[in-house]
Amino acid sequence: GDFAPTENFDDPVSSGIQYAQYLFQLSFAATSTTIVSGGIAMRMKFKVYCLFAFWAVIVYCFPAHWVWSETGWLGRLGVHDFAGGGP
Repeated sequence: GDFAPTENFDDPVSSGIQYAQYLFQLSFAATSTTIVSGGIAMRMKFKVYCLFAFWAVIVYCFPAHWVWSETGWLGRLGVHDFAGGGP
């Protein structure tokens, strides 16, 4: 689907899977900003860090969709994302 979920919400299993996948991807986006926050603690102004965090999450959304979505062009090419754990 597009941005909005297209699952049948009358079925608790399919809607639960949809939201579980969303939370899984959200955790990766949030973790990427917290890793950087530990590295720049007390070295950067807070406003600048907030701009970076917003930018990082927005930028992450596009490649994540390209790879993980059924309609993503990288996923259709056979690309697999192992979150840094691949060869």
